[in-house]
Amino acid sequence: MKKLRVYSIFSLFILSGLSVMFSLSNTNVLPLNEGSNDNGDFKSPKAADDGFEPNDFFGLASGIGFGYYNDLSSESNEDWFKFWVNIGEEFKVTIYYDDRVGGMDMELKNNGNNHVQWANFWGDSREISFVATYTGEYFIRIYNYGQWNSYDLSINKREVIFTDDFESGIKPDWSGFGGNNFWHISSNQSWNGLNSLHLGNASAPIYTYDKGSAYTDSVYLSSLDLSNYKNAYIDFFYQKDTLGSDYLGIMAVINSQNLYLNPKYSTYNIELELINDNIGWTQYNPTIDISVLCGYDDVDIYFVFKADNWSNDNFGVFIDDLNITGFKEFSQEGFSLGIMEGDSYIYSLDWIDPELYANTFNKPPLGIEGQEMKLEIDTINGSSSEYWLIDVLLWEPGTNLDSYGAAFSRQYKISKRALNKKGGTDFFIPKNNIDKYIRRTHNAPGGGNLGTNYWINSDYEGGMVYNFDLRIDVIGIRMDYNEKGILTELNVYDQASDDEIYRLRLQEDHNDDWENNEGPDFMDMMVTIPGYDLLITISILFAISSIVVIKIKKTIKK
Repeated sequence: MKKLRVYSIFSLFILSGLSVMFSLSNTNVLPLNEGSNDNGDFKSPKAADDGFEPNDFFGLASGIGFGYYNDLSSESNEDWFKFWVNIGEEFKVTIYYDDRVGGMDMELKNNGNNHVQWANFWGDSREISFVATYTGEYFIRIYNYGQWNSYDLSINKREVIFTDDFESGIKPDWSGFGGNNFWHISSNQSWNGLNSLHLGNASAPIYTYDKGSAYTDSVYLSSLDLSNYKNAYIDFFYQKDTLGSDYLGIMAVINSQNLYLNPKYSTYNIELELINDNIGWTQYNPTIDISVLCGYDDVDIYFVFKADNWSNDNFGVFIDDLNITGFKEFSQEGFSLGIMEGDSYIYSLDWIDPELYANTFNKPPLGIEGQEMKLEIDTINGSSSEYWLIDVLLWEPGTNLDSYGAAFSRQYKISKRALNKKGGTDFFIPKNNIDKYIRRTHNAPGGGNLGTNYWINSDYEGGMVYNFDLRIDVIGIRMDYNEKGILTELNVYDQASDDEIYRLRLQEDHNDDWENNEGPDFMDMMVTIPGYDLLITISILFAISSIVVIKIKKTIKK
């Protein structure tokens, strides 16, 4: 089992608070629109040639490969693309656009210019999934409804992330076997070949999952990297003979340990609805969609069986031909930051519900309301194509914010890929394409206790507010960013009741005044607008998530 690392409370607060980013590679990047605004968002009525024109009808379709294409536009109201697929391959084509500018649609056609499929509509995107019925070229027709718009195009085929037919025994990807755990590789039954994964007694000729008392047994696939995937799915065949009150489920545990040298956990549970006993081998249907886990780079997938204390002579559960597949999407949205070396930011807490805080985190708030922390940008390194490395100086709540002797250094990353933001919270996100960046974080609606959402609104001064909502365990976090990509407000709330636990706010952005040696004294500005410490906020998420996972792993060991 993985070991939980132990750090000082404030180190956990700091490291957990400075969260999120992931990886990026193989991005097809085209120039930004000449008519775009300062953030790179698409507001203008005309854009520059995207490099594929002319491609305004079937005969002029531009040939492309699998990948991601940024900032496309059409000189007419149609764009045509063609791509090569092998028979039996499943591919997915997606266009992303701003529906506020104008509606768009997409049609799949075969090599005879015949209609195959219309796109599904998902907010600010259109999507087509199809299994090729021949080897050759398929064509995509993209068009608007008379109002010019720009878009991003993603085209990818389903790939195998992990597969196991259990014929070669226990692969090194698996953990948890041995001892009194009833999960094992069995040659008693199989869907294909000789072996399968079995939950039950391994002693022939009597196969049973009865231990004489209630128990929970689990095995898991460790460290799946889903950081470059937009969608992912689990498929398998099974045969079962268990009592109706027993439970088989899949649980995912997210480990983002590599990001900031601290373990940050969340869990996602899927109860499997298996068909009645003794009907022979069956493919689990529907395919299990785990897209909510995409964007994370270290995911454990558990198979969990919980038995009650009823005695039985049933053989248990067999699983075979396990496949985890997905669609990659290398969408790079971030190219520039709205922060500079030397910038400083003050956060302070302006609201807390002591009772809800104590009930949620099992400890009183300890008088943290009104406390302040300070963050100062030391160095920015953007040489990586995947992220920026940011070295910051941090002052803990209650320390002397004027004294550099009270500060300590931390390094964290800001992702250039929007989907990878889901692992936690950033103080900052890229300022260019911020509209698209926020929208791309949303790939799995209805994710239960784990998922994302977004809103984009105007504030009372006419500026834009970009909101990102992350659900993790029993807590939700709503984060507001301004047009510079700087976190301005964060709300931590209880998912069940939607009641606010506490709220923090950024004080006025005074860095421009500082650069010109103008504006009020720093200490005067500290008290102009209420706010609080992002460190304590996300640290609490860490604490709750860690407790949940510790309990789970202790249960699994039993």
